Amino acid sequence: MALFLIYFSGLQGNSCTRVSYPTRTMCVLQGTSVNISCTYSHPPDATLNSTYWFKWRANQEPSDLQSDSEYEGRVEYPVEETGRSTLRITDLRVTDSAEYRFTFKTSHYKWKSILHGTTLTVTGLRVEVTPVATVTEGQRVTLTCITSCPLADKPSYIWYQNNGPVTGSENPKNQLVLDPVGLQHAGNYSCSVRNYPHLRSPEETLTVQCTMSILHHTSSPPSLHVSCDHAFHQLNLCVLFILNEMCLFFTVLQGNDDWTVTYTSSNVCPLRGSTVDISCTFKYPEKQHDLSTTVLETLWFTKEDRNQKPVDLLSDADYTGRVESSCGEISCIGSSCNRKCTLSIRDLRQSDSAVYNFRFKTNQPDLQVKVSPHDDQYIKLDCDSMCGNPPIIWYKNGEYYGQERSYGVSINSIDSFSCAVEGYEPIMALFLKYFSGLPGNSCHRVSYPTRTMCVLQGTSVDISCTYSHPQYAQLYYKYWFKWRANQEPRDLQSDSEYEGRAEYPVEETGRSTLRITDLRVTDSAEYRFTFKTSYYEWKGILHGTTLTVTGLRVEVTPVATVTEGQRVTLTCITSCPLADKRSYIWYQNNGPVTGSENPENQLVLDPVGPQHAGSYSCSVRNYPQLRSPEETLTVQYAPQTPSVSVSPSGEVVEGSSVTLSCSSDANPAANYTWFKEHEDSVGEPGQNYTITHITSELGGHYYCQAHNAIGRHNSTLLFINVTDKSSSLTTVAVRTVAVLLVTMVIFLLIILWMRRKRASRKASDQRGRPDTGEEPFPDPEYENLPLTNRLAPAAQREPIEEQDDIHNVSIHISHSENQEVPHRSADSPVQSDRAGPSRVQPNAVPE
Repeated sequence: MALFLIYFSGLQGNSCTRVSYPTRTMCVLQGTSVNISCTYSHPPDATLNSTYWFKWRANQEPSDLQSDSEYEGRVEYPVEETGRSTLRITDLRVTDSAEYRFTFKTSHYKWKSILHGTTLTVTGLRVEVTPVATVTEGQRVTLTCITSCPLADKPSYIWYQNNGPVTGSENPKNQLVLDPVGLQHAGNYSCSVRNYPHLRSPEETLTVQCTMSILHHTSSPPSLHVSCDHAFHQLNLCVLFILNEMCLFFTVLQGNDDWTVTYTSSNVCPLRGSTVDISCTFKYPEKQHDLSTTVLETLWFTKEDRNQKPVDLLSDADYTGRVESSCGEISCIGSSCNRKCTLSIRDLRQSDSAVYNFRFKTNQPDLQVKVSPHDDQYIKLDCDSMCGNPPIIWYKNGEYYGQERSYGVSINSIDSFSCAVEGYEPIMALFLKYFSGLPGNSCHRVSYPTRTMCVLQGTSVDISCTYSHPQYAQLYYKYWFKWRANQEPRDLQSDSEYEGRAEYPVEETGRSTLRITDLRVTDSAEYRFTFKTSYYEWKGILHGTTLTVTGLRVEVTPVATVTEGQRVTLTCITSCPLADKRSYIWYQNNGPVTGSENPENQLVLDPVGPQHAGSYSCSVRNYPQLRSPEETLTVQYAPQTPSVSVSPSGEVVEGSSVTLSCSSDANPAANYTWFKEHEDSVGEPGQNYTITHITSELGGHYYCQAHNAIGRHNSTLLFINVTDKSSSLTTVAVRTVAVLLVTMVIFLLIILWMRRKRASRKASDQRGRPDTGEEPFPDPEYENLPLTNRLAPAAQREPIEEQDDIHNVSIHISHSENQEVPHRSADSPVQSDRAGPSRVQPNAVPE
């Protein structure tokens, strides 16, 4: 924008309403803080009513960021100057990337903030390895610490290998060059920006290969296990890692040109108790049969359960707390996509020697109906599988048809055909779309784009399908139902179990959607669609969409009761993988854990401390009200430094009773033992130690020891001074005499004050008598002088300002209250015997 108008018609710029942003774009590191500022002005005669910042969202009314739940506890407006405002956002997240604007309202005008403000980009760090992440020793490798935007200040970068800083790597450049690369360079690399070492990038693994295939071999060659799951297009590839005397360098590839799993070359020479990383990269087509490919699940496993289903290592009891599985971002080039996954096993054991399988599932069926000409009247249908020749089942118009490998069909048929592998009927081959040049919608069919769905309990879900029928057939009805074995289908909208929760939103021709709200775990089921035309009723025999409704639960590993200093991992677990990659939020004692929101479903406490003890729960972002049940983490720790006390406090008299007390924070609760310095324990163990009849021999330094199963800690020394009774009586007598003397002095001062007050009253009465021939007393010219000066002869009077020293004071008390006051001559001073104090010169004796 052009600069705001500063002068017009001779008026100063501050007489107009304006907002100016000194910085238009900002790039800040994720996890840090940022200050965004602006200047503003308004006419001096206008009253400022309100000011605030907001995140600009198209077609939405601005709302104060301080009341925005997305920024709760992270936004503040520091103390502001007149005409200047600052927005501070802490604990920045990538989702905070947005344009921020300022608005204010005066008694005359509201600034609507239509003009652009400051655009903030929040970036994380990531490591990029070139030329590739798997290289041969001797090559040149460059690691680059990448941000999504250039950081404002030119920062220095720090590199880490296997969680340790790389010596001499800190420099202003964001690259680490390994030339030539060697076996010592293999490992996991991450980077950070100086001053923020805790904000590291995700790790990237660099694999360095040797020039030989097997370094040492003492047993049979490694076995290779390949399996194919007919339910989904997936490839399982497993390599036997021998964890004792073998080092292997090899690359294994399985699949066809479109679907592959590649295990990267690895130097597997781990020792018992160490850590090993196993990585693979899988490839799949971005789209197949007009259906975009979605990866539904990835997992590693070494064994299967009794139903021959793989047991995910993350939930395998043999690996509890020792395995982590992670996958990088999906990279698509052309029509092919690939993704890298890594399995990390810590604290290796001999029993970990096994065949490790990797599996990934997509929404693509691995079956396909192929059509080929047969003769002038028929075409041939083949059920083609990528996994060999498994037993096949054919369906015609959704009903069982046969189990031959192929069938001949009339070119004039308007029926639909599908096939499945026996035992895996939920996954059908794509329906036949064309017969004899007729479009697919001229036959009866139903297709479900999503076969399985995993949705969070308490939320809503939309399940959809497409359907078709001959154009000349009239549609009578259509509805969704919950499939129940041996039961007739029933429209969900009339099902009491779904009352008020099931609806069919406005539908398009040939497409239907079922929406279920307020999902419950009991809603987990298979949902199918049925319809009837004037020629045919689609009975919904074929499988539809299987919905799994999951809650959240917290799992603590290794156990829920741990010792201070251990590594604890809390995992937010669902019974199935949620469709979208969610961000998880953690709560401790009902309060959010700062900085815990991230795409990973784990909260790692390493090392764990007493402050981490409490009740934990988790939620998925956008659904903070749908929290998991709480799981209690108990942290045991050794006693802290004990605090000690003595009762009664102060000096202890011989023969009296004394109690020593000790307390310490510990879990489990501490036991206590008292000791006298340089001696063994005294008394029975316990928090308190009482000496009922103390003697001087029992005096001295004492301390207590607090101990539990975790450890022990000694208190500081406590000194007990024991005095005998005679000393105590003398002390009491001295104190008593002192109190009596103080009391007597106070009593005398009160009497003197009362006498002086009485004498003052009498003198006042004498000054008030008429025609006495006597001069009033005291003389006004001496009224403000000290009494000493007024009574002394003029020659002996000292200037007031010179009488600053403290002098001795003598007091003369008159014995007659009626004593007459003498007359004074013109040349003689007044002398008086009035009752009251009389001030004299130092060391003077009263007359």
